Amino acid sequence: MHCARTFHGDGVVPLVRRSEYCPPRFSEKFWSLGDQLRFVASHTRSTNKSRLFSTDQFNQIAKTKLKMPLGNHAALTPLEDMSAGRGQAGGGPPPNCQKVFIQRDYSEGTMVKFQLQFPTELESRLDRHSFEYTIIQLNRYFAEAEEASCSTYCEGCLACLTGYLIYICTETHYEKCLKKVAKFVSEQNDRVYKPRGLLLTDPTMRGLRLIEISILDRPAS
Repeated sequence: MHCARTFHGDGVVPLVRRSEYCPPRFSEKFWSLGDQLRFVASHTRSTNKSRLFSTDQFNQIAKTKLKMPLGNHAALTPLEDMSAGRGQAGGGPPPNCQKVFIQRDYSEGTMVKFQLQFPTELESRLDRHSFEYTIIQLNRYFAEAEEASCSTYCEGCLACLTGYLIYICTETHYEKCLKKVAKFVSEQNDRVYKPRGLLLTDPTMRGLRLIEISILDRPAS
């Protein structure tokens, strides 16, 4: 592509046209060349301004409007995206509140099971019985999800015979159990945790590594 240039005094100012693009010396924290080209095309189509943009004008628009990260990379990795609490009913917890973590229990192997030890941070807000009921019920749902039965065996055989096309029309047994977990967490938040200023996070949002309970009105220490 050609670079459109115009002379102002004794200096040469590179300009950006609708169909001609001269890439400026861009800051390393902004766009790739492809992102810049797409932005110029969309901006010139959506405005009635002049078809010419100086390098300084282009940089100023980029800084104030889009502020994209380096290249085409997303702002969050998939793991960070999960940790943001997306998909949880009512949204995720605020980032600056105190969080209590319930760790996995590996005493019986690697199956998904969480510890019943009551955190001292919750003593003034939640009774032990409600806490244990939540953890025990979650452990039951995950045990049910990993349980091998006649129905799960038939499900696996049918999936193999159909080249796994059956899962286009139906959910797996594990997915059905995860939906039960999400529904239970939402109900517990509405009935028990939110009235006490707490928020229980679905453990699938944390990769089944732990259970997170946020203390909403207490800042992170």
